[in-house]
Amino acid sequence: MSKDIKTGELAKRSWKRLILPVSLALNLLFVGAIVGAGWMRNKHGGGFAGPPGFMVKYMLRHLPDDKQRSIFDQITEHREGQRSKRREIKGFRVEFRKALKGEPFNAELVRRVAQNMHRVRGELVGAKMELFVKVLAQLTPEERQKVMESRFFRRLLNRGGRQHFQRR
Repeated sequence: MSKDIKTGELAKRSWKRLILPVSLALNLLFVGAIVGAGWMRNKHGGGFAGPPGFMVKYMLRHLPDDKQRSIFDQITEHREGQRSKRREIKGFRVEFRKALKGEPFNAELVRRVAQNMHRVRGELVGAKMELFVKVLAQLTPEERQKVMESRFFRRLLNRGGRQHFQRR
């Protein structure tokens, strides 16, 4: 009888030793899966799928290195020049929220702030289009064709540029 009791106690001890590591491993597996899925879905901020410049480099990967560098430098310079416009839009958003919450409601103020925000956004879009045309004008017809055939470029045009890396 004493042998059976000892065997039962040994079995309980070995289960206790296994439960903690197995539980920890399963928890880490699930937490890792959740964090990994979130990271893969949302790298580097909302709607952006890579480090700064990744999308441009991906789209231009078929071009010679010197042209890639030149175009990338132009795009970087353009982004730097447009920072003030993005800050201006951010300021208009804050004003717009305040105007919407204001009592009594001032429809004219809301309208004016919305028009200003729309105007500045239009300026940003216009500047991007000018840069886009300028960059494409520098390419040979073969290079332009390669860029336009890239999957990124097709998705950018088909979906408005924001959801280009999201799964369907």
